[in-house]
Amino acid sequence: MLHSFKTVCLIIAKSRIRHQQVLISYCVSALIFAAVGSNAAAQSESAGSVAATSERAAIEIIAVENRDPAFVRAAIRPILDPRGSISQVDNKLIVATTASNLQQIKTLIEQTDLPARRLVVSVDFDHGSSSMVSGSTSLATQQSVQAVEGDTVAFVQAPDSASVPQLTVKTSIQSNLADTEIVISNVPGFTGLHRIQLSLGEWYVINPEQSPEEVIESMRDGASAEIPEQPADDFLLSQFVTQVPPVVNEPVRQAPIAVRVDVLP
Repeated sequence: MLHSFKTVCLIIAKSRIRHQQVLISYCVSALIFAAVGSNAAAQSESAGSVAATSERAAIEIIAVENRDPAFVRAAIRPILDPRGSISQVDNKLIVATTASNLQQIKTLIEQTDLPARRLVVSVDFDHGSSSMVSGSTSLATQQSVQAVEGDTVAFVQAPDSASVPQLTVKTSIQSNLADTEIVISNVPGFTGLHRIQLSLGEWYVINPEQSPEEVIESMRDGASAEIPEQPADDFLLSQFVTQVPPVVNEPVRQAPIAVRVDVLP
């Protein structure tokens, strides 16, 4: 523990001025954590030396080589011991936690700090309506772009009106899922930021078409003020409702838009 603390303090001396305050604050919190950890270790002596060792306070500086350190830091925070802390200086993470928790964190960092993979990000602006031509799906509504994890790629539907749907997609791979941020413009009811997890190699529909039940329900809502209080029977009611047009101020949905992420070999 003392050796690790000396190492951190040496970094203070060698760091640029803008980092010194961060590291000094870290050392203070690390000393507090060490005191808490030492007390926890002392209390656990009766449970055996193995348990005491796993609860021992530990500090380590871990360099992030391939990914954005902020991304790695966010990935490991959910498993950080509640008594621990994590700081960042340039591409280095300074972790103070228990010895057992530190091993879990280092394992997760090894799984996360991998070279960025090459991806193919695809968007279909009219998913589900592509026709089959010579045994293959027409790609008239689909666009695909090669990218690297963490890159932001943009897609714009072929302009045919004043409000053209636009998307930007940014994604990183976690196991067999793609953690994805999608920003949508000019799609009523869906414009804005969407954070979703996509299964690799599968289309994810962002704005699915209304089901027949939803269409009938919207018609019922629009016609409710004009429906007689005591209709003759359900058949006449259904006939009346289906003849009423949808509510005028109901946002018109665009064609279903879908996103897909594939990993290149």
